[in-house]
Amino acid sequence: IILADQAYRSLGLTGHRILLNSLGDTTCRPVYRAALQDFLRALDLDEETRRRVEINPLRVLDDKRAEVQDQLTGAPLLADYLCDACKAYHE
Repeated sequence: IILADQAYRSLGLTGHRILLNSLGDTTCRPVYRAALQDFLRALDLDEETRRRVEINPLRVLDDKRAEVQDQLTGAPLLADYLCDACKAYHE
């Protein structure tokens, strides 16, 4: 994070903001993963994407195809599943 900030500044960029996210910890990450999988299993997805739901559901959120992205509206948000400790650390 510091390296990225220094790189931007070395290029003369001063009006930037670096936004961080959180993947949670071993307490809240599995709860979110289960909620996301439940949501994704209800969608009309091709077989390869259905396999991805079981192996790594976060990768489905990165799918660039419009037919997948159009169905992701209303997907659970990781921020809503962070435990109190992760919320406090992230803030």
